Amino acid sequence: MKLIPNVKSKMRAYSICTLILIGVVFYGPEQYFALTGDVIDPYHVGYAMLFLIVFGIIGWFIDQTLPSILRTMKLAGISAVITAVLLWLVSAPVFAMGEAPKSDDGPNSGLPTWEQTAVYALPLTKQWEGTGPTFKCSQSKRGICVRAYLDTVAEPDLPTICYGETSHTGTRVSMGDVRTIEQCEAGLYRIMRDLYWKKYRTGVTISHMPPQVDAVFTDLAWNVGPYAVLRSSALKSANRGDFADACYRHTFYNKSGGVFVRGLSRRRSAGYKVCMSGVDA
Repeated sequence: MKLIPNVKSKMRAYSICTLILIGVVFYGPEQYFALTGDVIDPYHVGYAMLFLIVFGIIGWFIDQTLPSILRTMKLAGISAVITAVLLWLVSAPVFAMGEAPKSDDGPNSGLPTWEQTAVYALPLTKQWEGTGPTFKCSQSKRGICVRAYLDTVAEPDLPTICYGETSHTGTRVSMGDVRTIEQCEAGLYRIMRDLYWKKYRTGVTISHMPPQVDAVFTDLAWNVGPYAVLRSSALKSANRGDFADACYRHTFYNKSGGVFVRGLSRRRSAGYKVCMSGVDA
């Protein structure tokens, strides 16, 4: 295999540099999530990708024999204008979800009790945790895995039972463990109340929150862990009272191990509907 002439100069071409930057923008959010536990707004990533694509296409047709900072700045300016125009043309459908109205105190003044939150949190979590044929339970009653199965979505694989339980009263679930329906129901209620409800809140958490929003954050804490929720941009929005934005940002958690999971995406969509029902009330 023979390389083309002037390889070094070709590597400095706008198109090559753009491809490298696109790779950084594409994989950067995953590394950011791994380091911080927070997610970057996918719309912002999309804006950056669109800008780089426009930049690379225009740069392909520009004489680059004498590259300069001024030429690059002009190209970036032109690309930014074109990107802005393209975003403006599609702004209505793209921003429809993000423009949901902000909530106010109204009838939702004060933080909800566990009983108020449980009305929404328990059905939401039951809908997605430990049920359904995709888990191939060796023993199932009413769609609930009452015998421990190996959850291969988690990293590493974890023996799991009932509604996604991986431990019981401090003891790890083991393959071969069996529960009754009543034990599964009681375990879900107790674990969500004692280990996940309110655990995501901080000293700066606002003094009022609709129970639907509280329920969705409790379900998210059950799914990804309270620590991840504590560092999330979704909680930051909730802490400043922007519940609509908090509901929207919670939908970013649709991946496992950096890979998009359709089931998680559907779960977040269901949570978004529950969450917004409290915002729009």
